Amino acid sequence: MSTVLAFIVVLGILIFVHELGHFLMARRQGVKVEVFSLGFGPKLVGFVRGETEYRISAIPLGGYVKMAGEQVEGEQPLQPHDFMAQPVASRAKIILAGPLMNILLALVLMPLVYLMGIEVPDYWEQPPVAGWVEEDSPAEQAGFQPGDRILRVDGKPVPTWEAFARTIATNPGKTLVVEVMRDGVRRRLTLTPRARADTGAGTIGLYHPWPPIVGRVLPGYPAEQAGLKPGDRIVALNGVPMRHWIQLPRMVQEAGERPLTLDIERDGKRFQVTLTPKKVKPQQSPSGWRTWLRRVLGKPEPSQPQERPLVGLAPHEPRHLKRFGPLEALWEGTRRIAHVTVMTFVTIKKLVTLDLSIKALGGPIMIAQVTGTAAQTGVPETLSFMAIISHQLGILNLLPIPVLDGGWLVFLLLEAIKGRPLSRRALEIAQSLGFAFLIALIAVVSYNDVMRFLLQ
Repeated sequence: MSTVLAFIVVLGILIFVHELGHFLMARRQGVKVEVFSLGFGPKLVGFVRGETEYRISAIPLGGYVKMAGEQVEGEQPLQPHDFMAQPVASRAKIILAGPLMNILLALVLMPLVYLMGIEVPDYWEQPPVAGWVEEDSPAEQAGFQPGDRILRVDGKPVPTWEAFARTIATNPGKTLVVEVMRDGVRRRLTLTPRARADTGAGTIGLYHPWPPIVGRVLPGYPAEQAGLKPGDRIVALNGVPMRHWIQLPRMVQEAGERPLTLDIERDGKRFQVTLTPKKVKPQQSPSGWRTWLRRVLGKPEPSQPQERPLVGLAPHEPRHLKRFGPLEALWEGTRRIAHVTVMTFVTIKKLVTLDLSIKALGGPIMIAQVTGTAAQTGVPETLSFMAIISHQLGILNLLPIPVLDGGWLVFLLLEAIKGRPLSRRALEIAQSLGFAFLIALIAVVSYNDVMRFLLQ
């Protein structure tokens, strides 16, 4: 319920801001606004103030501002307060105001997030140095080795792990030239990220340095019974040196229920403990909806989850709260939105050129899930997510697709060039094509959401 509520609140705010932009600019240009609605479909509640009816409608996945004279029938004379009676420039301002308000909201929220402080993994801001290379992964095939310092990808600097991770995620299936520093010598490696089955994003099997230090000891598991504590460093397991946390769960899986000998370092002293992994059956979420969806979509029933050997240890994941002063927050927040803008257009380009799988797109279900997670994490995370979604809403609405604001701007540009509005027939055909495209896109992203839901 908290996820649904958070989703409705966030979406409602973003829609309100978007439609408020249209509303305020329409009033400023002297256009009469007949209806200001949050949501589509049947009216739930509403009231009239002045010449405008304000309402909340049943379908909360959008909203609209209905202006007088948007569509003129036959020879009906235009009134001074009608939308179509305004000059092209005035109408363009009204249409442009909605997306710009969403972008402006992002530019306000993101600096506020940095001012409040954000919690980030320590490694995210560190130089990208390889800590572990997974077997049979694209990284191993490319020749990566632990300790490699990644400098550039296709000639572009990647100063942090965040920059490197984003580059890999947005280039699945594309051959990349990665420049690394190894033992004081620059080397060039050829790498092709593999597309993830669930999202389509690129992955290469290369991990950041992650020392095998215990973060939490889960109650009731063998590690607690053996006396392990948070902060313990696992030096070796069954005589095998432990250099990276990722080794632990894999070696536990291989051991099954056979005893394990761990060499532990605590407060500068070393000692050994012996423990036997405990087999645990993974908890399953309620399966009613998933079973029904699988049957509708013709998907096979999932196999029953197998018991897994566990020792009850969770890793130490260093994170820190990063706060900024007012000017720094303004700079960092603006820079973050600028980076997201560039990445948005890069992603759009990759989708158009088929360099990025459409599986990477998400729809309302994914947005709702991420919103709920962000809301549970804290206020800064929620505001950050809201800023990103508001920015995406603004940018996507500016795309030159009929029925979107960008499509209407294209119509107005053509009207300005021709000296007269496009014919009603041309507008209807364009809008029908645009509507069909959006319906197809919604169907695809909704299918992606359902598949992610089923795979959880």
